[in-house]
Amino acid sequence: MRRALVGLLGLVAVGCLDPEEPTSSFFRPPAPLPAMPPTPQASTEAAARVDTVGRRLLASNPGIGAKPMFTTIGSPQPEVFHRSTHDLFITEGLVKQCDESQLAAVLSLELAKMVREREAATPVQQRTREPMPPIDSRFGRDDMMGGIPDHSDLREMQQYDADRKARRGAAKLPDPPVLAREYLARSGYQPDSLTSADAVLHAAGGQNRLERQMVP
Repeated sequence: MRRALVGLLGLVAVGCLDPEEPTSSFFRPPAPLPAMPPTPQASTEAAARVDTVGRRLLASNPGIGAKPMFTTIGSPQPEVFHRSTHDLFITEGLVKQCDESQLAAVLSLELAKMVREREAATPVQQRTREPMPPIDSRFGRDDMMGGIPDHSDLREMQQYDADRKARRGAAKLPDPPVLAREYLARSGYQPDSLTSADAVLHAAGGQNRLERQMVP
């Protein structure tokens, strides 16, 4: 071990290794997302509407756990999509079809889809926050000299395993429409705005040309 350390320091000394560069990829930060291609500029009015409503939704729902940038694309076709938890895109054509409550519903649903995707990529053990297993105290009758084993530790572990399996089974992924309604209510909008936005959401659901171009 000492010889290996001396050899590594020797490589640094002669310039074979950069002392500022980590020797293991484990310590390297994740690769950044690829740069976005330029998008057609939207009108100031449409961009301001999206930014105002988006900020209101995020401020009222800190549980979303993300602060994506809201970008309005100057395109007449109705389309809304996101990239990871970093960016949410909506076209000016879709914005013009919405009043404020409908716009909030469209953005809320897209935020909810973003959260669901993030949760789906998270291991179930992290989503359930399982408690620690019971401590093996060995203070029961199992260890008493000449006593009759009561198997209390075994029963506790069996109950812990049963509870853990039930908790994992209940850790279902969130339903985007349900989340969207919660976001709307916390932000002061009517949850039924999601229903009134059905028509524009249906129109946007059939469009994905910009998403294919911009989201890898």
